[in-house]
Amino acid sequence: MNNYGMNQKKSLFLIGGIIALLGILIVILILTKTPAEVLSTSSEEPATVDLTNHKVGDLESLTVENSQGSYTIRPTEPGVESYYVEELKDLPYNHDAVKYAVQGALDPIISKEVGLVDDLAEFGLSSPAATITLRFYDGSSVVCLVGDPAPSDEETRYLSLEDSNYVYIVGSDNHFLRSAAAFVDLTVVEAPQEEDADTAQYTFGDISLWGTSFPQKIVLRAQEDGSFQMTEPISSACDESMVSYITTALKGLTAQSAAAIFPDEAALQQYGLSNPQAAVQYTVNGEPVTLSASQKDQETVYLMRDGLDIVYEVSLEDVDMWLTTSRYLLREKSVISLSADDTQTVAITSGGQTLTLALSREKDEDKSTESTDYYQYTVTNAQGEDIGYARYSRLLEDLSALSLSGDTEETPQGSPELSLSYQGFEDTAQHTLSFVRLDNSQWFLLKDGQVAGLVDDADVQNIQREADKLIEAAQPSEVE
Repeated sequence: MNNYGMNQKKSLFLIGGIIALLGILIVILILTKTPAEVLSTSSEEPATVDLTNHKVGDLESLTVENSQGSYTIRPTEPGVESYYVEELKDLPYNHDAVKYAVQGALDPIISKEVGLVDDLAEFGLSSPAATITLRFYDGSSVVCLVGDPAPSDEETRYLSLEDSNYVYIVGSDNHFLRSAAAFVDLTVVEAPQEEDADTAQYTFGDISLWGTSFPQKIVLRAQEDGSFQMTEPISSACDESMVSYITTALKGLTAQSAAAIFPDEAALQQYGLSNPQAAVQYTVNGEPVTLSASQKDQETVYLMRDGLDIVYEVSLEDVDMWLTTSRYLLREKSVISLSADDTQTVAITSGGQTLTLALSREKDEDKSTESTDYYQYTVTNAQGEDIGYARYSRLLEDLSALSLSGDTEETPQGSPELSLSYQGFEDTAQHTLSFVRLDNSQWFLLKDGQVAGLVDDADVQNIQREADKLIEAAQPSEVE
């Protein structure tokens, strides 16, 4: 062979070697990707891939291990597509969530196939976020490793099988990254179905409130007409609109998540539930319910229901009505309702002077009906002189318009500067209203010797002016 032929043959061998080397490099580059390169080098459509080579009915157990602990899912019966979580024991759980988690482990939805990689650590698979072990009735098992979130997508994560460097991007079921509590049924109090919400009938029994945010236990007694009467710590009519906000919130409650299951005393203290901020006990449609709650932060509250060893996380907005209420908010603010019929005799004391008045009444035949009697009233002083009902009625109007401006646990230290004692035509018991100054802006209001609350100074001054005018007009000779 001449020199030209030999040189040509050498050149062909050299070119062939370079092509082969380039081919190897291309294969390496394709099969050993980094996370940053994955999204730009793969365009497969999401699909389910059978990584386990088993059917749903073949599953004997599924065990998850992650930073929150571990739990095991088993079928309720061999071969059926219904499951339970061992660690939840008898707690209510979300059956659909458990079922979907099993399906997602058996047939994960593959967003992309990364392929073979050199370093599993780059994908969070050398120390996985979760390890899922699937065991089957035939004795075989498959272990899946769940790694880091895929680039730019928190809804997917990297996945590989144990002892494999082949990596997938799969749809992420966050249940695998949490504890068994993630499967708890989040219905705390059963709410009506949406189509029945407007017509559903609710009958509430008594409501009790207590906790560290309440100085004293509050008891609201249900009345036959559906209203409520406060019986503890004081006797008072209720602000029905405020009570309605509470009963609306108590009809149904769904949590955002479950923070813990089967908490011990240390856990209860951690969540503030060994001595809760607020607790409410009530019955609705005959079902007894007791809830205990303590605020976690400005948006979330830890809560438990008696009979369930679950610490829920609920929105503050859903429980704020009873968590942050008070005796004052629940009370009817108009605490005085006086008419002429309530004051057949009355004694008014103001500024050290006392006026005694008597009322008489005569039925007004023209205004009265079969169902309602109307009267004409006459007001006389101790001397039997008519002082004019119109002047007296202004005092009754000012008293009846009085509203509480605050609540207090304090006991008045001074003596009343203004008081009113009276008996009615039907209610012949003696009743007393007294006003004792607290400071420049508020007064104690006492009803029959018991503190009813605080009232504004301006309102008391109006009442006192009317009382002084009445005293001056009725007893000019005694007021000097």
